[in-house]
Parts: sequence; C-alpha cells; structure tokens
Amino acid sequence: METPFPFPWNKREFYGAFPDTFQQIPYPTNPLPKEIISKKYDLIIFGYAIWYLTPSLPTTSFLNTTDAKILFKNTPVVTVIGCRNMWIM
Repeated sequence: METPFPFPWNKREFYGAFPDTFQQIPYPTNPLPKEIISKKYDLIIFGYAIWYLTPSLPTTSFLNTTDAKILFKNTPVVTVIGCRNMWIM
C-alpha cells in the first residue's frame, strides 16, 4: 500500500475502513519489484484476509493493479483465506 494501514487500529480507523472494503474500492499500491513480475511461476498460492465479508482492502487494491494481471496471467492460482468463523460464506 502507498499509505500503510495503522497497527494497531483505533476504533475510528477500524470502522472507517468498512465502506471502501465492502464496496471493494481499491487504494493506491506500490509496484511489485520487477524481478517478481518478470518470472514465470508454475503455481501461485495467494493468501489473504477477509475484512467485513469481502477481501481485505490491500487484497482488492492489489488485484486491481496491472502487476497482478501480469503476475496471474496464464498461471494457476490457489487462494487461501484467513477469516473469522462468522465471516465464512
């Protein structure tokens, strides 16, 4: 992320992330290093967290980048999520 999320979050920041996360509005991200994008992979294991019943803002933001499109093109991807029991859908 161009602007990292704070840790630990205060209540205002935590609840303030809800609308953009739920609507999957991407935030600006830093580009991936060229040596990562230029390689061809047999398989990509993509792990991410769930925020508010949707992929986290960093995940949504990354998936909307040109880097992600290049990296994932013609490569099998397995997703692994980490989420609370109440958010599994």
